[in-house]
Amino acid sequence: MTRISQRERSTTMSTSNASTVFRNLNSTQLKTLAIAPKPTSLLSIAGSSYIIGKIILSERVSNVRGGRGHCTYTNLLLGLSFADLITAIAYFLTTWPIPKDNIYSDYIWGEVGNQTTCNIQGFMLQIGAIAHTTTAISRSVSVGNLYRWE
Repeated sequence: MTRISQRERSTTMSTSNASTVFRNLNSTQLKTLAIAPKPTSLLSIAGSSYIIGKIILSERVSNVRGGRGHCTYTNLLLGLSFADLITAIAYFLTTWPIPKDNIYSDYIWGEVGNQTTCNIQGFMLQIGAIAHTTTAISRSVSVGNLYRWE
């Protein structure tokens, strides 16, 4: 009886799971899965960029006029917009950063990256998720402080 290492076992299990999920998809469906997130990601990139630009521009105008700057709500909105921008860029890239020579090559359309590009996309998704969570918590604490936790 031969012993299978943990890595070989997990690779074998992962491959069988992928083949089960994507077994019945043809190339047109795989292309659709890769392309579908791009339009909504572009809209999100445009919206977040607009919000960031509007806030930064209004801060410059406020500072020129001798204003106090932004309130907490505006700063939270700015943080949330930056987090959304990072996440939307990562989702726009969809399958492009995936290494082209991997065990899922039969099931992924449009992979042209390498391990580094894949790691960068994963990092961007994680940073976006963490930033969304911390901004939501900050917003909740801010609203709680505004209403004195009543």
